[in-house]
This record gives sequence, structure tokens and C-alpha cells, in this order.
Amino acid sequence: FPQGYYLHHGHGWVRLETDGEVRIGLDAFASKLLGSLETVALPLMGKSLVRGRGAVGLGRQAWRATLAAPVSGVVTAANPRVMEDPGLVRKDPYGEGWLLMAHAEDLRDDMRSLLMGGEVTDHLASEIEALHETIEEQLGPLAADGGQLGDDILGHLPYGCWDAVAHRFLGGPAA
Repeated sequence: FPQGYYLHHGHGWVRLETDGEVRIGLDAFASKLLGSLETVALPLMGKSLVRGRGAVGLGRQAWRATLAAPVSGVVTAANPRVMEDPGLVRKDPYGEGWLLMAHAEDLRDDMRSLLMGGEVTDHLASEIEALHETIEEQLGPLAADGGQLGDDILGHLPYGCWDAVAHRFLGGPAA
């Protein structure tokens, strides 16, 4: 996880910009989980964000998920490149694949709910363990290989797993 970025429990990241502005994106864990996105629905400029509530629609074929807002505030920009090429979210989640810019209403309060440094490492380790448990709940016991987190995890699972996994890890209801 890059230095200078903060992580929301719903796998949205925040990077502080200037004058209360923050850049928001989807972390690498969630981008690997969701795989090749075909649609990214970003809120319009001026739309209010409420921390923990659905903010960005993510889609692939008939599957839909919603990324919860990591901060409360007002959208000041949406990344047009991501709307044209949703694959940027997976290819470069912390760079060109950013989603939104927002003016945070109470950044100090929002920062208390975000993770940084070692907290991020611990959280992601527990999320990987929870992913194994969630998949086993859906499919039954599976053999663990102990390897790296692969790309497009949900693309290799039956359709019925999408809602349970996307809701569990993104923190927003399926759209």
C-alpha cells in the first residue's frame, strides 16, 4: 500500500491534496477481487458524499457493486479516463485509475476512520483471511494453496458469489 495514502474499511483509498481536497480510488485488493470492470459510474460534480454510504457504481456483465465513500463531502471532479477505460482501475489503482476528487467537509473526523501504515497491513491480512472464509461459505471447503492473491477472483467463482463477496468487502450494497 503506497505511503501517503489512507485506507477505508470498504477498500476505498484517500490521498490528501490541497485545501481540504482529497483524491479517492479503489485499492488493489478490491481491484483484484472484482477483476475486469466494464463500467464505472461516478457521481457528478457537486454531489454530496456520505462516509460509509454508496458512492461509486462498479459493474461487470450483469454484476453490480457499490464502493462506499471513505469521506463525507462534495464531489469536485470525476476521472473521465476511468469512465472511458474502466480497466485503469485494475491496471493502476493508485495512479491513473483514481476515481474522484472531493472537498471533505470534516477531514479531521474522517481521518479517524481511515487506516494507515501498519494498520493497513493488518487490515489487508485479515481481509484475505475473511475472503477465504466468505468463499468457503458460498462454495464449501476449499484447499488453500498459500499463494498470492490472484487477479479476477470473482470472475472465477459462480455468479451467486458476487453479491455476498462484493457487499462484504466494499461496504456498500450491490447497485
